[in-house]
Amino acid sequence: MRVHYELANFVVSAWKLAQKDERIPTSLGVLDRALEMVIDDLPERFSSALRFAEMPVGRLCVELPDILSCASESYLITEPSYGHDTVGIRISAARAMDLLDDLDIDIAVAATFGRKLATAVHKECYQLRRTASFIR
Repeated sequence: MRVHYELANFVVSAWKLAQKDERIPTSLGVLDRALEMVIDDLPERFSSALRFAEMPVGRLCVELPDILSCASESYLITEPSYGHDTVGIRISAARAMDLLDDLDIDIAVAATFGRKLATAVHKECYQLRRTASFIR
């Protein structure tokens, strides 16, 4: 479980450094699939921390609910609530850098990961919009 807290610290900090005040999408498997796209860019200590499985709604990260819970318990993100498809970041960029220092992860590495994750998230959101418009 400790790795979930560390991964929560890393992902939220990386997102904060790369995206400043943009919210993190948490619904429709967007973050799950984005994480799978950038899994090879995670620091080595997290390389085996995430598993992905095919579910009726698509590919999902098995550990993501626990990681988001850890982030919420640590007051890194706003509480995900029913009907909301995103969470806000509660920490400042300075706090994100402190958390990365505690994890002994280079700030530049985290910021690069955050940009790659954000790009993957935006691609997933685009795909969802395309699919939704196709279905209509």
